[in-house]
Amino acid sequence: MSSGSVNKVILLGNLGSDPELRHAPSGPVLSMSLATTERWTKDGEKHEETTWHRLTVWGQRAEGLSGILTKGDKIYVEGRIRKSKYTDKKNIEREAVDIVVSNIEFADVKGKNSEGNESAPKRASKPAGSKRPARPQAGQGDDDVPY
Repeated sequence: MSSGSVNKVILLGNLGSDPELRHAPSGPVLSMSLATTERWTKDGEKHEETTWHRLTVWGQRAEGLSGILTKGDKIYVEGRIRKSKYTDKKNIEREAVDIVVSNIEFADVKGKNSEGNESAPKRASKPAGSKRPARPQAGQGDDDVPY
C-alpha cells in the first residue's frame, strides 16, 4: 500500500427520486440522491436518522443506469467524496459534497430478482441488454481486504 491517502465511500440505501441524466461538455452525467437510514433504540425509545447523499455517475455507465434506476431502488454504491464550489442564482458562493460513483449494484436483499422470482445473489456484470445487476456476493470483488 502506498503512503498516500484513501478517499473511499461505501453506501447502502434507497434512491430518493428518479435519477436525472444530463449531457455535459465532458459527456453524460447522471445525478441522484440516496438516503441512508440509521435506526437505534435508546432507553426503550426508537430513534431514526436519515442522511441524504448526492451521487454522480459519469460516462457510458451514466447513460446505461439512467434507464433502469428508479426512485425507491435499494442500491449498493462505492465511490469517492468530491467537494466543489458553485455560485447559486442569488450570486452566493456555496459548497457541495458529492459521491463520485465507481461501482453501483442493486441490493436485492430479499433474494428476489427484478421479476420477483427467487434468485441466487451474484456479482453484477453489465452484459448488453441486461435490466438489473444482482447484489454483490460476499467474498468477491477487487477489494477483498480483511479488516
